[in-house]
Amino acid sequence: MRCSRRLSEQLNIRVVHVCAYFAPAFVYGGPPRSILGLCAAQQHAGLDVRVVTTTANGDDELPEDANAMYDGVRVQYCARAWPRSVFRAPLLGAAVRTLMESADIVHLHGLWNAAIWAAAAEARRAQRPYVLSPRGMLSPPALAHDAWRKRAAYLAFDRAVIRGAAMLHATSRRELDELASRFGPSRTCYVSNAAGNSDWVRGPSSCSSGAFIPSNASTCWPRPSHAFVSSIRSRVL
Repeated sequence: MRCSRRLSEQLNIRVVHVCAYFAPAFVYGGPPRSILGLCAAQQHAGLDVRVVTTTANGDDELPEDANAMYDGVRVQYCARAWPRSVFRAPLLGAAVRTLMESADIVHLHGLWNAAIWAAAAEARRAQRPYVLSPRGMLSPPALAHDAWRKRAAYLAFDRAVIRGAAMLHATSRRELDELASRFGPSRTCYVSNAAGNSDWVRGPSSCSSGAFIPSNASTCWPRPSHAFVSSIRSRVL
């Protein structure tokens, strides 16, 4: 536990997470839950965590709220507007711009949506590095779904989002291998979705594929929430 507390003190920084949908919009499956888990674990570790997202909740909308709290995580829900299917929220870019002024890390989750396009554009305009978690959206099966739409979106928006990312975060070993093969191991890292896992493991500082698995501790790997942020801090800032 002493190791955990010392690491938490080292990681006293602010992280802004941006995603097209967030808890309680669990209609979208795993991402809202896993992003919430990562945010809660980082906050428990002593980080200042903020989330900017849209009001998307399937066919419904969550309440617009600039100062919401969900399970103790501070969230800004920006109203979704037409075309709702691409998660466009006209005020999201300005919200990201404001929070980014005092943020150490900007972390984008997902692709193929206007929320991420706007957030990435703000980060590039401010020349601020950002992390991108594709959340499986660059896997071959995902790319094959609505392929022609994604090809168009890639050329217009997502190519710049991916190229502009200082790091690509994989949440599975398979995704890590896919990203490393396309973009190089130096731009990729792997930390699983198990952000709340309290187990500690011992081992080397690199995985079987050669991509870096980060740690700020000399004798043990920290929990995934600690590992992820220590990786970003050492390789992006």
